[in-house]
Amino acid sequence: MEQISKISNYLSSIKRPLILRKITNKYIALIIGCILMMCSGTQYAFAAYEEILKEMLNLSQKEVTFFGSCLNFGLYFFIVFPGLIFDKYGPFPTSIMAGVFLFFGYAGLWFFISTELVSGFLLFVICCISFTTIGMGSGSGYISALATNTHLFHIKHRGKVIGLLVSMFGLSSAVFTTIYATLFDPDVLTLFIVLAIALFIICILGVIFLYKIDDDDDDDHKENVENDNIEHSLETQNEEENDINIELDDFNNKNDINNEKKEDYDDHNDRENEIPIYTKMNQIKHIYDLSVLKLFKNLDFWLLFMLFMVTVGTSLIVI
Repeated sequence: MEQISKISNYLSSIKRPLILRKITNKYIALIIGCILMMCSGTQYAFAAYEEILKEMLNLSQKEVTFFGSCLNFGLYFFIVFPGLIFDKYGPFPTSIMAGVFLFFGYAGLWFFISTELVSGFLLFVICCISFTTIGMGSGSGYISALATNTHLFHIKHRGKVIGLLVSMFGLSSAVFTTIYATLFDPDVLTLFIVLAIALFIICILGVIFLYKIDDDDDDDHKENVENDNIEHSLETQNEEENDINIELDDFNNKNDINNEKKEDYDDHNDRENEIPIYTKMNQIKHIYDLSVLKLFKNLDFWLLFMLFMVTVGTSLIVI
């Protein structure tokens, strides 16, 4: 426990060098995030070399399909841990985790298959571990790229930024499948070692260029983000008030309504529209911190979890 505490304190004390704070910005972080996101989706190219791997290792279809399940298991069951680490320490350790997991996953496949040190069931188990490790690395890279840029960009642009990053993750299948078919097919072992080295380098770029605002000493940048958020909040409030004024103007232009009904309408309209404005502002001002344990006890979480798993997860059966 003492060693874990020391490691935790060390990670908390890490600050980016001054030179990096001067040469990096959110746009460079977005570019690196897109590259890292694409490199985090290499497991979706598994179908391209699945048949070659099956013949090389003399496996049945069920056994080679289990490799694909290991990739998804490592990605989706492990991804919560990089998320927890990112919230506490930022993208520095999660990017390192991504590089280490991806390197040892692909390098392990290359080494044990090419050297033939082990065979049979033991080789199958090692391959399962390696593919699971690759999935864990993919999840770590995914969190590093997505969470970092979500924090860096203003709320008005977050939808576009998240959409761009997630599209890179999805496009990785087409990109790496094309790379394999063009440059490596059917030499899957060379593909493994090249991916191990290339992905590790990309993750190192993530270590260098991805950063979290809370861990940065750039007070001006923090202040600008806070001012933008306040400005956006005021714009939202003004839009709500303008909508109310438009409704009142339309109502006043109706000459067929007597004054008594008009007064009743004004009183009713004020009561009805007063609540959404303040509710909206309270939602902006207050940040609700939900712990993991409270989240697991929340019925809404499990409803969303099951809905997402059934509707979105079924498409992964083909992978």
